[in-house]
Amino acid sequence: MWAGGDCVSAGYLGDDALNAERYAPDPFLGGGRRMFRTRDLGRWTPDGQLEHLGRTDDQVKVRGFRVELDSVSSVLESAAGCTRAVTLRRDARTLVSFVCPADVDPDAARRAVADALPYYCVPEQVLPLAHLPETDRGKIDKQALLGMLEQRVAVAR
Repeated sequence: MWAGGDCVSAGYLGDDALNAERYAPDPFLGGGRRMFRTRDLGRWTPDGQLEHLGRTDDQVKVRGFRVELDSVSSVLESAAGCTRAVTLRRDARTLVSFVCPADVDPDAARRAVADALPYYCVPEQVLPLAHLPETDRGKIDKQALLGMLEQRVAVAR
C-alpha cells in the first residue's frame, strides 16, 4: 500500500538512500508531490473496499531466499474456504502455515501457494484450526502456534 496527499512528508531528512527506497513521485497529484510506501499489504475487495492484510516487512530467510510471510498467508486466504491464515518460519528450511476454519483442505491450500509463489514459499505443512490463538492485544499468538506445532511433532515421534 502507498500513501499520498497533503499528509505525506517530503521524505527523511538527510537520508537519500531511504528516501529512494520508501518514496516515489505521486502519479495522481503530480507537481513534485510524493507517495510513501507504507510496507502494509492490502487488496481491493470486489465491493470496492480496501482490505488491510498485514505488514510486508515480516520477512524471513528460507533456504537462502527472502520470504514475505504475509504474502504466503495472503495467498492462503484466497484458497477455497479459508478466512484467515498465518505463516511462520519453523527453521532455516521450513515454513508452516495455520489456516481457519478447521475444514480448509490443506492440500488445496498448499497447491494455491505453489501455483502463485516460488517453491521456497510453499509451506511444508498447512494445519487447519477452528480458530487461531490470539494474544491479549488481539494479535495472532505466533508463539502459541509454534508451541502447538512442536507438540504435534513430539507426539508424532
